[in-house]
Amino acid sequence: MKALQRKLLRDLWRTRAQVASIAAVLAGGVMTVVALRGTSSSLERARTEYYATGHFGDLFATLTRAPDALAERIAAIPGVARVATRVVKDVLIDVPGLDRPGVGRLIALPSARRGGFAGQEINVVRVLRGRSVAPDAESEVLVSGRFAEANHLGPGDSLVAVINERRAVLHVVGIGSAPDYLYEEVGGGMAVDERAFALIWAPHDLVAGATGMRGAFNDLSLELAPDARQAGVLVAVDSLVARYGGRGAIGRKDQLSNRVVQNEMEQLAVMGFAFPAFFVAISAFLAGTVVSRLVATERGQIAIMKAFGYSDRTVALHYLAYAATAVALGIALGIGVGVVVGRAYTGVYGVILRIPGLRFRADWGAMSMALGILSVATLAGAVRAVRAAATLHPAQAMQEPAPARYRMLLLDRLGMGTRLPAWVRMVLRGIERRPTRSLLGAAGVAAALAMMAGALSLYDASNRMIGVQFRVGHRETLGISMISAVPVSVRATFARLPGVTSVELSRAIPVRLRHDGHARTLALTGIESGGRLYRLVDVDGRTREVPPDGVVLSSSLAEALDVRPRDTVEVELLETLETRRVVVADVLDELMSPNAYMELGAQSRLAGEKAMATTAYLLLAAPPTAPLFAALREMPRVAGVSSRGEMLAAFDRMMARGFRITTVLVVTFASIIAVGVVYNGARIALSERGRELASLRVLGFTTREVGAILLGEQALLALAAVPLGWLLGWLFAGYLAKGFESEQFKVPLVTHAGTYLFASVVVLLASAGAGALMYRRTARLDLVAVLKTRE
Repeated sequence: MKALQRKLLRDLWRTRAQVASIAAVLAGGVMTVVALRGTSSSLERARTEYYATGHFGDLFATLTRAPDALAERIAAIPGVARVATRVVKDVLIDVPGLDRPGVGRLIALPSARRGGFAGQEINVVRVLRGRSVAPDAESEVLVSGRFAEANHLGPGDSLVAVINERRAVLHVVGIGSAPDYLYEEVGGGMAVDERAFALIWAPHDLVAGATGMRGAFNDLSLELAPDARQAGVLVAVDSLVARYGGRGAIGRKDQLSNRVVQNEMEQLAVMGFAFPAFFVAISAFLAGTVVSRLVATERGQIAIMKAFGYSDRTVALHYLAYAATAVALGIALGIGVGVVVGRAYTGVYGVILRIPGLRFRADWGAMSMALGILSVATLAGAVRAVRAAATLHPAQAMQEPAPARYRMLLLDRLGMGTRLPAWVRMVLRGIERRPTRSLLGAAGVAAALAMMAGALSLYDASNRMIGVQFRVGHRETLGISMISAVPVSVRATFARLPGVTSVELSRAIPVRLRHDGHARTLALTGIESGGRLYRLVDVDGRTREVPPDGVVLSSSLAEALDVRPRDTVEVELLETLETRRVVVADVLDELMSPNAYMELGAQSRLAGEKAMATTAYLLLAAPPTAPLFAALREMPRVAGVSSRGEMLAAFDRMMARGFRITTVLVVTFASIIAVGVVYNGARIALSERGRELASLRVLGFTTREVGAILLGEQALLALAAVPLGWLLGWLFAGYLAKGFESEQFKVPLVTHAGTYLFASVVVLLASAGAGALMYRRTARLDLVAVLKTRE
């Protein structure tokens, strides 16, 4: 082994704690890259493979009822490669162990007997467990995985569904999955009670016969030819299905399930860029300070190396290898931890999105590029110190560094130099004499606090979103959805149900809004004026009254249509193909979008018909009872019952899955950053001031006083970092909120005092732990060895 190699190993062992701190911080950056990029690429790969094998459609349309013969006309549209039609119907189901009725979305499976284009398979259902439905079966079904797991159902169990006032027994033969339902939902909500919502794939004859849709369909999927123009096909499809109650065709990017998956991957990309940035900056700072101090303490050895003929390049590479070793250790540790964390994150997404074949696989291509950037950035932090070692002249290196030039500091100019205890003055003067290092040390601790506070603020923002949506905007106990629009006189029927104290009605009609060349297809929601169960609410939780005339648009929708209050928009009623012109009465800056609202009576006048409703909101004086649910099951027009309380509980469960992992990670790595910064700062201060501190011990200072001088500087910097960390955390949370924002929802910037206090306590405790390690070293100072004078 060469001499420089032996020296490097001795230096690494002597400063192993500092090397480990640099490696740990860098490992945090590597871990986030491996875990987040790997999870994102795993999602993308699994989604792409599943879409290909499951023949996920390119265009989708829902309608009221169309004859099967329409499929041939749609298939003749230029650019259409394949057409699939089916019947989809929401029905009530009796879930074992659940007192309230659940909602089952009946989805007809392809039938060879239908023939023609209707039998072509798009959005193929994959059997994950059990077997497929037999061709001649009359009551066999497949159910979705989330519902089956939540209710402990499997092949051999049965469900009872209420279809058109008749109870049908459905026999579960398998657990299924389809590419158009990777994300299972009811009405586009933020969360769904997995116990009370089931996807049910059933034979076509069963679904069509029970719903009166024989020879007809109400759901359409298309595959396009490679050279097709999607916009032109959308227009052509709309023109054909409009007379059959078409609600507007949409492309794959707007399909709800695909949109949710895409949003998740975009959010992972935002985090995959933001979090490593913290670790890169801190590891570069630590590498620079540690190598700088190593060079400063080995001036004599550098002189000897050069005197013995070692070149400047060799000396530079020797000290750069010190930082490179920390980088190599950090990369190895980060990859190992990143794979474990990535598997955990991918598992969470597997529960939520149910993509068959989803498993964590590291994205080695993107990871190699990211690791290269991390390594170069960290080594760059040590380059200045390495350059100083390489350019140091032997004769100059043999001399002691010139002492710092004495000057009056701010403490002395303020006249406080003699009023404070000696050890306090020494601490304050130490900070002021090295302002750059002090500022960077405080910034490092602040970065740890900011990373933790900003990341945990996302969960505060999510809770704010769900709170505004379901505690301020929606205040009902139960929501009742109808099979189709019913007269508003149904209010009296619901008011007579057991325990009901208040009833409000709402109606959603499919429309296409147009303005100045822009268009959006969505549901126009009619709500009652002065309502207290369904209210318009903005991002800050302030409620708005729906105006008696005109339409209220969410801000994202108004931006997409390029409209402002008092502008006029065209409203195409997709169920009747009639077009109206309506004034925009207000623009609502809300969390969930895009939405359009009107007063229920104004909406009825717009549609040119009497007041109707598709949803009833019930407020109960007490928790719902079995007689109430029994009465709802007997109502022929009821298609589903949702519980606001159960939806909130489902959201909490969904958030908890990811929150536990994220909290452990950010607490761990923020603590590592804080410990690394404080420990290295104190370690360098000890090496610089070891002779001074030993002299103080000889003069009579106690171990506690000497420790206070050494660690007081780091303690003050940690305390000063707290307000700076709050500011950086607020900015980081704002960056994440903006990065997560989309046309479908807006993430509020939430500053929760408890979150910032928790982050501050964790960082300060980690800093205190690092200080305790250094305090032990001051107690073991070898006074004789430190005070020896170099010959």
